[in-house]
Amino acid sequence: MQNHPKVVVVMATYRRVSELLRCLESIRQQTTPIHGLVLADNANDPLILDLLRKFEKESTEPNLSYLGLKENHGCGAGLKAAEEEALQIYPNLTHFWILDDDVVLYPTALEKLLSHMHHAEADLMAPILTDGQGNLWGFPEPRDAELRKNIRLCVTPQDGITKLGLGPFPLWWCTGACVLVSRRAVEQVGVHREDYWMLGEDHEFSMRVGNKFKTMFCCDVLVPHLPPAATDVAQAEQGHYLKFLSLLQNLCYNGFHLNYSGPMKKYVLGNYRRFFRTFNYSFRTMSHATLTVWYGLICGQPAGGKGGEKLRKRIYLEH
Repeated sequence: MQNHPKVVVVMATYRRVSELLRCLESIRQQTTPIHGLVLADNANDPLILDLLRKFEKESTEPNLSYLGLKENHGCGAGLKAAEEEALQIYPNLTHFWILDDDVVLYPTALEKLLSHMHHAEADLMAPILTDGQGNLWGFPEPRDAELRKNIRLCVTPQDGITKLGLGPFPLWWCTGACVLVSRRAVEQVGVHREDYWMLGEDHEFSMRVGNKFKTMFCCDVLVPHLPPAATDVAQAEQGHYLKFLSLLQNLCYNGFHLNYSGPMKKYVLGNYRRFFRTFNYSFRTMSHATLTVWYGLICGQPAGGKGGEKLRKRIYLEH
C-alpha cells in the first residue's frame, strides 16, 4: 500500500441533482482529501454539469471530470466509463472510491477505509450501509459461514459489532454503494461490466476482485444510503418491479455462470420467493419470472443483454 494514497472517486448518476449535491458536500468534508473525481451522467443532464462546475470552483483541489453519456445503459456502464476515464487522466491514482450518488459520507469514512485496507493488506474494503433510521440497509456477504449466519440476525450497526466484531472480515461480494478498491486490482481484473443494467454488476465486480485479491469489510465504518423518496407512486412501483426482475436474472447468471460466485446460487430460490411475496402470484408475474430464469440461467445473460432488454420492452408495452 502507498504511504500517500491518491484516491479518485468514480460515480454514475441518473437524474438525482439534490442527492448528488448532498453526496458531493460529504466528499468535500473528508479528513483525507480525494485526488480527483470522475462523474458519469447517464442522463446527460445540464443541471448535473452545472452542479459539478460549481463544486469544482469551491473545491481546494478541483480535479474533476464530467462524462455526459448519450444513452443510459445502467450503473455498470456508467462506472466502466468513469473508471476508464480515471485511468487515463489520473496517471498517479492509487485507489478507486466507487460511490452511489445517494450515499452520505461521515468525514472520517475515507480515512478509516484506507487505514483498514492498509493494515489488512487488502485490495478492496467495504463498509456497512445504514438507512435513514440508522438501521442496517445492507451488508457485504462474509466468506465465513458462521458470520453469514450471524450478520443476518443484525438490525442495527451495533448488533453487527456485538455479534461479529469490528473486523475487517473477508467477503464474497458487496453492494457497490461505497467500495474502496486498489488500482492494481482494477488493472488486473478489469473495470465494471456494462451488461447488467442494474442490481448485479456490483456483486460481479467485487467477486471478480476477490477471486484474485483479498477483499474485506469492516463494521466500524458506517455509510448512510438514502435513496430519494418516490414522488409518483405508480412509476415507483413499476421501477421496483423492473429492478426486482433485473436482480433475479442477474442472480441466476452470477450464481450459476460465474466460477467465483461462492454461495450466491443458494440465495436464488429465496429471492424468487421474496419476489412473489412482494408482487403476488399471477400469470403476469409467473411469466416474467420464468423469463428471467430463461435468460439468466439457461441463456447465460445478465439483465443488460438482449433478453433483459426484450423483457423490459414487453413490460413497458403491457403497462
